[in-house]
Amino acid sequence: MRLGVRLLAVLVVLLLALAFAAVLLMQQRLTAAGIDQFDWAGVGWSDGGLQLERVAGRYTDASGAQLQIHARALRIAPAWSGGPRLAAFQADHLQLEWQPTAAPSTSRTLSMPDVQQLAATLQWLPSRVLAIEQLAMSVPCGERRCTLEGAVTIEREAAAGFLVDLALLAEEGGVHLHGYLNSDTEGLQADLTLRLADQQAAELQAEWLYGESSVPRSQGTLTVPEWPQADWLLTYVEPWLGGAQLPVGSLPTGLRGEIRWLMAPTKPPQTLADMLSGAVELYAAATLADAWQIPDLGEVQGELTLDLLGDAGLWQFREGTGLLMLEALTVPALATLPAQVRPRAINLSVEAQADSQLAWTSHLPLVIQLEVAGPLTAQLAGPVTIASLPEWQAQWDAMRLRVEVPNYQLDALDLDQLMFDGNISGRLDAHELALELGSGAMVTLGRVRLQDMFVLTDVRADLAGLALQALLADPAAVAANGPVSIRAGRVEHAMLKPQGWILQGTLARDNAGLRWQGTAASASELGLALGFNWPVSEPWRADVKLESTFLRAGDPLSATLALWPELLTLGSGRLQGEVSLRGNPAMEHANGHLTLDNAAGIYDRATFQSLSTRINIDLAGDRLQLDMPTLMLAALDPGIAMGPLSADLHYSAHMDRVGAGLLRIEQAQLDVLGGQVRLEPAVLDLTEQRHAMMVDISGLELDRLFEVYPAEGLRGGGTLDGRLPLTLVDGALVIEEGQLGAREPGGFLQYRSAKLEDLAESTPGMRQVALALDDFHYDLLNADVTYGEGGILVLGLELQGRNPALQDGRPIHLNIRLEEDIPALLASLQLSGKVSEIIQERVRQRLLKQPADP
Repeated sequence: MRLGVRLLAVLVVLLLALAFAAVLLMQQRLTAAGIDQFDWAGVGWSDGGLQLERVAGRYTDASGAQLQIHARALRIAPAWSGGPRLAAFQADHLQLEWQPTAAPSTSRTLSMPDVQQLAATLQWLPSRVLAIEQLAMSVPCGERRCTLEGAVTIEREAAAGFLVDLALLAEEGGVHLHGYLNSDTEGLQADLTLRLADQQAAELQAEWLYGESSVPRSQGTLTVPEWPQADWLLTYVEPWLGGAQLPVGSLPTGLRGEIRWLMAPTKPPQTLADMLSGAVELYAAATLADAWQIPDLGEVQGELTLDLLGDAGLWQFREGTGLLMLEALTVPALATLPAQVRPRAINLSVEAQADSQLAWTSHLPLVIQLEVAGPLTAQLAGPVTIASLPEWQAQWDAMRLRVEVPNYQLDALDLDQLMFDGNISGRLDAHELALELGSGAMVTLGRVRLQDMFVLTDVRADLAGLALQALLADPAAVAANGPVSIRAGRVEHAMLKPQGWILQGTLARDNAGLRWQGTAASASELGLALGFNWPVSEPWRADVKLESTFLRAGDPLSATLALWPELLTLGSGRLQGEVSLRGNPAMEHANGHLTLDNAAGIYDRATFQSLSTRINIDLAGDRLQLDMPTLMLAALDPGIAMGPLSADLHYSAHMDRVGAGLLRIEQAQLDVLGGQVRLEPAVLDLTEQRHAMMVDISGLELDRLFEVYPAEGLRGGGTLDGRLPLTLVDGALVIEEGQLGAREPGGFLQYRSAKLEDLAESTPGMRQVALALDDFHYDLLNADVTYGEGGILVLGLELQGRNPALQDGRPIHLNIRLEEDIPALLASLQLSGKVSEIIQERVRQRLLKQPADP
């Protein structure tokens, strides 16, 4: 009995000694690890290990940062083989509170872990198992503290191998990391699987080999078989961001990918760039088949393949391709564009040039294909170079761009069938896009409408050399500068005849507004100098100048101006003028002048010489005013030589009815047959069918009349005055109750012809008339004048006088009615003389139509 008690006492003492030794061993290890405070309670021994109901401690690192440790139901099992060490460390609950000495760095540089230190840390793990059923770790996150909860189990399978099982808990799921770690003198190997909410998410097989070197060599494979739906992770990590906003609102569900690498850096790596400083083999492939919604971008899908070799910062691409598809775009910069040109989808294909080489800090040559879908469609293809320093930018020299827009409306501008096709060079960075259009860059449009001003069809604009700039923050505010050449197959305007035009010059658009300086030329060879300026938030102004044009080879005015009289043709002279136009945005006002000097030509069937006039132009709103205060004409010949002529004319009309306005005649005077024909002031409403005017005739010489009148044997003298009431009926001249009379003291008439003698022989009553007219001296000559729409002039002559050789000169009273077809008379006079082919043709056309006249 006494022996048994002694053995029991020895056993208790031995157990106490072992427990004390285990506590001392644990305390030594903890002190060596930096744990400077350590308290426990509820000590016991069971199953070869130390049982502690409660443990508290504090770890302090070299910087002064502290980690508070609280554990419950802790079991520590020692091992003695090969020296005292921990065999197992198990706890039902472990709480850690981390308190750094300073705020965490905001640097975004990706630092690399010290692999050798990590491998050495693994050797401190218990020789059998480390298991914590409930783990809670509290760390600062922003201005508050966040707690990470989970469980961890690490079992040693061999001297350097560990089975790892780490679980983090969240409300909607859990993060589970399971796999194998091996750490030995050669390096660290990992074979790990990540599961999210019990769904496999990723697999990692990697090793860091360093042997006797302090610089590890890394190789491995990261595989994502199919990323599960795990948007709850964003909610889980959000409190840890310290108030920062997540760049995405969801994770790429369905992502498949693989990354394989082999890296041999030349120095201990601190950042990713250090890992890439030596020899590198890298292969990456990823496919995102399901749409991934990214804020301020849209729905993203795509593919990526990358296979490259690196050596001391020099890279060779064995393969590099990428395909990015964007739909339902939400890019803020695009929202500022008009809906008619706003893209709905973008497809981007990027391929590194085969076997291309580059420096890590230099440039990356790529081949890009970009397609834009929506109301606007576009294709962009060609080589581009990407640079990362000092900040990222892309440059290209010969990319082909094609853009098509079926219809585009901007304020007063309406464009149909808009297309651009050409080569461009340029630069893109985080702030702006700069482009320069190359040779052959062309814009074509089926139709252009500028409110009620112009309509252009079949438009081709050569933009080679034009430079464009756009700030990405405001892409609608495009700056432009350079040469532009525009050809329109047809231009329509109320003041112009439809025809082709060419516009050439320099275009500039910036923050101050839009400017243009150049020339315009019509197909009829009318040349204009054109300046245009449209300041921001102000009315636009256009200055059109017609340089001196000599009318020798043609008449560009008649082929250009809609108001030009159809029967007016100019054959010589000089033409010049200028007009200023203003609008906001429709044209509101235009004023200027057109000057014609020493012109000669044809109006209807009359020639004229030395025509000079100045046409003042004023357009306010929709009211047009044309003034010709000094129209001068040296000679007019409708078959009878006339001139000079002077007139003061004014015309006003509505732009919707340019040819149906009011013509105001302030003064019109024509010298004819030694006298003058003067038109009294009148206003003609061209919307009416009848227009009444009064003509005063003064000083008309009979001898001059008989010189041109084709009547054989007729002579005379005297001066005539009179008044003729003229009426224009649908353009035809009518005279009713006109009066002509000879001035005192009268004159004489002689009519000696064989026809009159024959008539006197056959008609007894005409014998006395023939004798009287053989030498008739009149002291009274009055004529009633009537001219009808058919062109027949009727003169009712009243003559009083005598023939000195007849009946001793007794008084004679004659009443004679004369009729003359004036158009036929003038035609005869014209055809008998040397007139132009134009007049001859117009005369012949009239004579052909004459039988059909009423």
